[in-house]
Amino acid sequence: MENCRPTEKTSDPEVQHTFVLVKPDAVRRKLVGEIISRLERSGLELVAAQLVRPTRELAELHYGPEIAERWGEDVRRVLLDYICSGPCLATVWAGRQAVVRARQLVGEKPQPSDCATGTIRKDLGVDTIEKSRAEGRALENLVHAADSPQAAEQEISLWGLSEKT
Repeated sequence: MENCRPTEKTSDPEVQHTFVLVKPDAVRRKLVGEIISRLERSGLELVAAQLVRPTRELAELHYGPEIAERWGEDVRRVLLDYICSGPCLATVWAGRQAVVRARQLVGEKPQPSDCATGTIRKDLGVDTIEKSRAEGRALENLVHAADSPQAAEQEISLWGLSEKT
């Protein structure tokens, strides 16, 4: 897939960049277009995109040791397996308060059923924590969005998109 760039860069200091990762389950279920459309309709601008098959090394950097510290090593292991299970679409979005807006649109809880109606996870998600635990795998929740401007900057760089924004 080609890398996408805006035709002009903005000089507005209130504009943020944020990172959104469309995960393997969304790609498998052919939801990429719907997810991108929802982000675009929200007023965010897509400034970079790249289809990536994450390596284990990239996955371990994305889901660092803090995941194991917070949720346990078993959770981290299944997350690593999940993110490496297929292609992901790594994207960068720009707009005023882009980080908060993207998180609100994605859904601020991991489990789709716990998210607000109208969010990507609530409307399109089908998995549950109960089912994923019973099957010994990660919760498939379609998409990840950076949770802070600092995390967005780190994730944009980690996924190789900083030179494209």
